[in-house]
Amino acid sequence: MFKKLSNLVIFMKKSHHHHRKADKILSNHLLISSLSSKSHNEEYKNHDQRIKLYVDELFKRKLLPSRNVQYKSMNELQQRVATILERFDYGMYKNNLNNDEFDQYESTREKFHLKSEEIFEILSTQNDDDDRLLKYFINNRCQLYEKFLRRLNRSQIRQRRKQDQHADDGDDNLRSGIWSDQNELAYGLWHNCLFTKMKRSSLSHLYDRRLTSQAMYCPSTPRVLIDLDYAMDQDFFHTRKILNDVRNLLAVNKYHHINPFRIEFVRSSHHGLKNSRFDKIVHTFMSWWNDPKQYQYTIHHVAKPVNVLESDEKLIYFTPNAKIPLTMSELLDERNIFAIPCHNSRSLRDPVFNRINRLQYQKSSSQRIMVRRLPTTEHIVWNKFHGVISWSLFLTILHDIRHNQHDDWNSVFKRYLLENELIKSDDELSREMQNRQQIQIKREKQIVDFKRSINVK
Repeated sequence: MFKKLSNLVIFMKKSHHHHRKADKILSNHLLISSLSSKSHNEEYKNHDQRIKLYVDELFKRKLLPSRNVQYKSMNELQQRVATILERFDYGMYKNNLNNDEFDQYESTREKFHLKSEEIFEILSTQNDDDDRLLKYFINNRCQLYEKFLRRLNRSQIRQRRKQDQHADDGDDNLRSGIWSDQNELAYGLWHNCLFTKMKRSSLSHLYDRRLTSQAMYCPSTPRVLIDLDYAMDQDFFHTRKILNDVRNLLAVNKYHHINPFRIEFVRSSHHGLKNSRFDKIVHTFMSWWNDPKQYQYTIHHVAKPVNVLESDEKLIYFTPNAKIPLTMSELLDERNIFAIPCHNSRSLRDPVFNRINRLQYQKSSSQRIMVRRLPTTEHIVWNKFHGVISWSLFLTILHDIRHNQHDDWNSVFKRYLLENELIKSDDELSREMQNRQQIQIKREKQIVDFKRSINVK
């Protein structure tokens, strides 16, 4: 397809087999074509390359014309293909099929190209059937174009509605927050950047769609609140993904934590009829929804979205592969709220935890640390010891780091991991090593004795 009429006129000049309609358009628009500022040599070159690609594809796929339609030379075949392409391009232009709208959609753009099989059908027929086949192929593109526009319009309308819902209109754009029993902002499970007061149109480019990807710590009684309004704003596929992640979170919280968190859901009544749609999806995919006592969760209905942060509070995210150093003063600042990734690893091939640099050796550099990936229920490496650290245990460690100025990461990790027997001291490791060596020596001796007994017999 060619975007400008000048391309069409130049291609028509080159062809030796003009169609009657093409001749009429040629005579009516010679003046327009003369005003084109493009390089004609470049257009001729692109047109020749396009014809050559089609001819090569025909030979490569053995889509050669039948015996009753023969071409005397390769030049004649190329001229015939050029005529077909020009007439097809003219038909697309006449029907106002502007490819600028779907150039960014590769799968859709390819559907509007004339296929090599279709050219083969035209080459294999008599000249009288050319108009019928070309008209059929062009009408097919018109139908595809209408479907594309309808789908594009629906997508734009849906996106516009979401933007209107999350427009910056005062306090109405604030999302549901996490509050303590004393009506103060508490820590809990949050979606990635869900509460940063950004417009809906930019959200999908800034974070993934997993509710369980980030968690925060509540100092007294761990309390996790999940904003269900976000899931209700997504399409069916993403809503199902979010609910599956929530289900995994509930299972992990019940079976893998010594002291389970209090799981609570927040739903805003201002969504109106969307509640029925969401309930239907929940009942379809989530078996836990009908059994709150088993998974220990409650549902809160609020009249409007809740404010998230006070004016002097700030969120700090512990993200994988972070490159921005975090200072000790930021860790100890009560106004900072930290988000911790809630990562449930199913494979030991996942990136291991890169231990935070020892603070006692960095006092000269303003006690700056580099946050990589903080562990939750995934496999980690701490010094030369291996172990798995639970979500609740790590939150306790983070609490000590925040509130005890004399503690450092190295000592706190060592204290808690040793107490919970997640790692072993040097003495324990040396004893285990000696036991392994003794067992190995004993096995080798048994093998030698067995071989000797065989030789004796």
